[in-house]
Amino acid sequence: MRKGYITLLLAVVIILYIAVTAMLISQKNITQDAKKVNPTTHISKTLTVYTTLPTSVTSIIANEYNKTHQVKVMFMNVNSNYIQDHLNSDNGFPNGDMIIDNSKALTELAKAGKLQPGITEHGDWVKPEFKGKNDAWIGIWYDPVVFCYNLDYMKSNWNIANTWEGVAKAPKLRIATTDFIAASAASNILYSLVEDRGVDNTMKILKNIHPKVVRYSKYLSTPVRMVGMGEADMAIAMQSEVLKYLNEKYPITIIYPQDGTAYLLTGVGVLKDCKQQAAAAEFTNWLLGDEVQLALQSNQYYFIPTNYTTLASEKFAVTKIKLLKRNIMLNEKAKDDILNKWVKDVRLNS
Repeated sequence: MRKGYITLLLAVVIILYIAVTAMLISQKNITQDAKKVNPTTHISKTLTVYTTLPTSVTSIIANEYNKTHQVKVMFMNVNSNYIQDHLNSDNGFPNGDMIIDNSKALTELAKAGKLQPGITEHGDWVKPEFKGKNDAWIGIWYDPVVFCYNLDYMKSNWNIANTWEGVAKAPKLRIATTDFIAASAASNILYSLVEDRGVDNTMKILKNIHPKVVRYSKYLSTPVRMVGMGEADMAIAMQSEVLKYLNEKYPITIIYPQDGTAYLLTGVGVLKDCKQQAAAAEFTNWLLGDEVQLALQSNQYYFIPTNYTTLASEKFAVTKIKLLKRNIMLNEKAKDDILNKWVKDVRLNS
């Protein structure tokens, strides 16, 4: 009897040993497979990037880049006032390596001697109008202003306005737009039109548009939503906002102003004190490629790449977009005067 128990006990031990061994081997294989799929990248350096981009965008960029590179990108999110306040400061960007901001801010930083020219491989594919003087900075993507029309309105009206003058003259057109005072992306429309047509002609157009405006909104997305809901016939909006609603199947479409449109250009510059030139150049090249665009688009951020050789750029009808010159001529005082004139002569002149 005792011998039978011993034999049974040995059998149980052997079975348990085999089971545990098999489990350990299986776990080891799973771990090895996981490492193949998600390799752990050794982080050897950190790039500190100052930016006015929202954290929702910078987190996407940082997470995507840090997956496959040995350099960690750490964003320092600041507002536009910070950049302006530190243009002439010696300690404005502590331990900073790079800046990502709009083209206006980058131009001012370059004039203040805060940036150094950077040479990148993919930068050769970017047009001169998307770069700073002497390549002090380089544009990575842009977002044009478009006319967003409701599809039902278009079906009922054969003559669709596709110019600024046409919109101003269009009868019974309900327009939604963001208030020029509420957002810099909106006021950029005003400044770009002024540089292209002069103050008087611009104010004339906007005075004729004003009676058709059913709402001046605080947010960039509101006009597009209103058009999608049938609360307005047309919105003057940023293309990136329109594409979000288009992908959600709202009954809207995009028309590019045939007489030229404003746009926001986002670029990157290398700070004068950057000691990681190779890492900065590599990150700039990556920002000009497809990976960053795919990551942004998968999170509903749709910008047009300045590098026209990317696959991402093929999704946009860039050949149909006539861009106005970037508003680099007007200084801050001139812009304030123009904005105040619009408020007095147009916005409050009902």
